Amino acid sequence: MQVLGKGNKRRCCYFSDGAAEALSKFILYERHNTVDALFTAQQPVTKVVSRISYRTVHEYWRELISIYPELVGVRIHDLRHTFATERVGLMGIEELRALMGHENIQKLYVTKKLRLLGRKKLHVRL
Repeated sequence: MQVLGKGNKRRCCYFSDGAAEALSKFILYERHNTVDALFTAQQPVTKVVSRISYRTVHEYWRELISIYPELVGVRIHDLRHTFATERVGLMGIEELRALMGHENIQKLYVTKKLRLLGRKKLHVRL
């Protein structure tokens, strides 16, 4: 599936068969079909449906994690960093670059450097 990312860049999005099934059900039964966007929101007063805003997603995220004290302060974008960090060294850097949607491989080297710094901090704490 292709999605529009930051700067209206098209990115490929890969997911499991189970996720594909859940997404198909969401599109068929729950998504507002009046807007050409996967995730939508309806304005409470005007009832206008539009592409969901980052602010709305952020509010949902904060509400969702509020019951988990260890997650307070974790940003949605941190999930993307975690994904990349967990895969550094498990797959080729070019494959990871493509999965992350980066045009420039240098951005992944920053992720790899952060992972190494994180390990050093962990060893210092132990």
